[in-house]
Amino acid sequence: MSNTNLHKALLLIIFVGLLMFLYQHNIASQYDNPNTCEVYAQKCTIDLEQGQLIIDFPQQLVVEELLNVKFTLPQGLEIEQVVIEGVNMYMGTLPVHFEPVSSGSAIHQTGEFFLGSCHLSNMQWQMLITLRTFNSDSEQSPSELIIARVLFSTQQR
Repeated sequence: MSNTNLHKALLLIIFVGLLMFLYQHNIASQYDNPNTCEVYAQKCTIDLEQGQLIIDFPQQLVVEELLNVKFTLPQGLEIEQVVIEGVNMYMGTLPVHFEPVSSGSAIHQTGEFFLGSCHLSNMQWQMLITLRTFNSDSEQSPSELIIARVLFSTQQR
């Protein structure tokens, strides 16, 4: 093997090794969020500093059907945005539509969403919930954003 080919092979090995490291780092960082739960029996709970965030799916999670989700929020938090993304296959960013409620008036919100179909027999999803803190006192303290992550999967029919 000539020196040129040896250098090319070495660079290729280094490049592939770097890609593998970055991929593993990216996968590991997805699970670093302490505000993460995995859906079990169509429900999951995340313990936040403000209290428990409960995410409840009233029906079985399936693709190509309109699905509902119920959020039970602790006092002092409101939902700013909810999106769903594929974990093991890129499916775009899917919005969860919900009726906004005024701060502090209710701790329950219901949303609806639609999951697309793909060729994988077991599709893994993540629901990213952006929450904003608010203070009901007259003092205007700065709000904080909290990202909660809900993991779930669907089976191909």
